[in-house]
Amino acid sequence: MSPEERELFRDRELFRREKIAQEIQDSLNKTGLKLDSDQRDVFALRYTQERRKIEEALHKEMDHERQIRVNAMLDRLKIEFTPTPTPSPEPPAAASP
Repeated sequence: MSPEERELFRDRELFRREKIAQEIQDSLNKTGLKLDSDQRDVFALRYTQERRKIEEALHKEMDHERQIRVNAMLDRLKIEFTPTPTPSPEPPAAASP
């Protein structure tokens, strides 16, 4: 990994951690809880665990829904691109004597 890529990776990770810390603070503010340092650490841990569960469940739901829609799309495309048989000209009827 190049130094620029490592720096970019570090920046993204720092941004992610700052965002999570802000979400935890916003959650504490929303609940109105006044916690000491130890309680705050436990709250942050539990928040992170529960948030991960929610994100994983949503990811699974989205994967399932995506697969349903992709299969439907493939069915439509199959119908659209399946060649329709062209009627062959019928042989002329034989003349009756």
